[in-house]
Amino acid sequence: SRIMMRLSGLSSRLTEMTDQMNQMEENITALATKVNRFIGTGQDRISNRAIRRITSKVNQLQDKVNSLTQLLNENECNSNPCKNGGTCTDTYNGFICNCPSNWEGPTCDSDINECARYAGTSLGCQNGATCINTLGGYSFTYPHEKEVQRCCGDQGGHGIGPPLPIQRLGNFSSKTIRTSKLHCGGAASCWKMILGCKSSI
Repeated sequence: SRIMMRLSGLSSRLTEMTDQMNQMEENITALATKVNRFIGTGQDRISNRAIRRITSKVNQLQDKVNSLTQLLNENECNSNPCKNGGTCTDTYNGFICNCPSNWEGPTCDSDINECARYAGTSLGCQNGATCINTLGGYSFTYPHEKEVQRCCGDQGGHGIGPPLPIQRLGNFSSKTIRTSKLHCGGAASCWKMILGCKSSI
């Protein structure tokens, strides 16, 4: 997948940067050795100005190595940046969120509009049902409440009582149905027949 390809690329980049850091540390050691050899030996003695210039470069190089080391060691996932059930993968100086199917965005905080995404497909509502996008999901309503209730009753549905506020059937729900996923029995098939919507039951 695209995320796995990005992670593989980031892993290669991290390995490359680690090798570069090791090389930089070797360069620092070599420069420090030269500075120590030149100072106060009497042989191959260089001017104080040249010593200060080399020392400054060594210090700058050391600061860069320390900064890179800190960025490599810091885990940006510790702050839990991924919302709504997203899983976090730490990267160099950043992170990647792997979002659930109903959320998107860099931190999984943007709701996916399933009504628009599934319109015209077998996952969308059909035969007059109205799709309502909700945060983290979607639901639908159907205008013929009595027809749904009568069908559930005729097929021996159980648990029929006062209408409940949005009873979910698989991936769909309605404010008009009088039965729940666990107590509808054969009514679930009737629901699918009338509304033309599929259920995970």
